[in-house]
Amino acid sequence: MSTSPVVYLLHFARPLGGRALHYIGATTLGSLADRIAAHRHGRGARITAAANAADIEYEVVRTWVGGRAMERGLKRRKNAARLCPVCHDWALQVELGRQRAARRRRRSAAS
Repeated sequence: MSTSPVVYLLHFARPLGGRALHYIGATTLGSLADRIAAHRHGRGARITAAANAADIEYEVVRTWVGGRAMERGLKRRKNAARLCPVCHDWALQVELGRQRAARRRRRSAAS
């Protein structure tokens, strides 16, 4: 079992407190499953404890090889949604929809 450090991104099924959709944490690769179990049992971060209390499901959606320094760097970005494959795909679809609607409006106005 490897003990390489890993950084993980949790995606919440719905916003917590009206806003939070993600949590970035770090652990060792060999203990990632144990760390997620700790979160689910209220022995992780406060935000996951709050998600548990509010019955909000969450899952690991992305991991990176790296330790606490990488975790801090990712958290400092303050843009976890861009790192999240679930949100990024959704945001991309919303933007594509806006672009299509704008093209339709321009065509209608030109006619």
